[in-house]
Amino acid sequence: GTIKKLWSWRARDRDDLPESVRPLFGTTDDCRPVDGGKAILISSSGGAAALVERATGKTLWHARVPNAHGLEALPGGRIIAASSLAKTGNRLMLFDRAQPDQLLWETPLHSAHGVVWDAKRQRLWALGHAELRRYALKDWSSAVPSLTQEAVFKLPDEDGHDLSAVPNSDDLVVTTHHHVLLFDRAQAAFRKHPELGQRGRVKGVAIHPDTGRVAFTQALDKQWWT
Repeated sequence: GTIKKLWSWRARDRDDLPESVRPLFGTTDDCRPVDGGKAILISSSGGAAALVERATGKTLWHARVPNAHGLEALPGGRIIAASSLAKTGNRLMLFDRAQPDQLLWETPLHSAHGVVWDAKRQRLWALGHAELRRYALKDWSSAVPSLTQEAVFKLPDEDGHDLSAVPNSDDLVVTTHHHVLLFDRAQAAFRKHPELGQRGRVKGVAIHPDTGRVAFTQALDKQWWT
């Protein structure tokens, strides 16, 4: 059928973003609906992140994040960002929606790329170059919240890129340079995705919660981007 664009957002058109931040959205690399789809988290490898109201395009929050590659909403109005390969990157960065561009806490993670909040387990999962990590919230109701690393799972092959949750399942989707994997959070075990397992350079995977349909983006052989 015909593909119809329903919604778009462009940082350079937004007067509610600081003028110095707008150019940092020149290379958008990830987005995630939050608040029941009422808002969209948008990250850019150009060095910025934003929370946008879907109905109006209004910028609700923003921050400078070196080589930003992933964002996730956490309880209590907090936002976690994955800052990938950069001189001041390779870390997870914690923010509060009420305090734009104000870093609350950080921790190193080489080539940080993906973050997923696990509401069932009340845990954060974070993906780096060679490992998947699990974190617990600490001092969350205080003014100095942080996360405590609980476990590390080495990836079957390197260059972890995209991390997402399979709806109504214990599985996480993990993409690497050569494969698309499923990680069973209950069994703490990786396996290849039944349909996409042998695909390399997959940059993003999304699964419809009702139909199970899978949408993904994949880079071509001679380029690393899509």
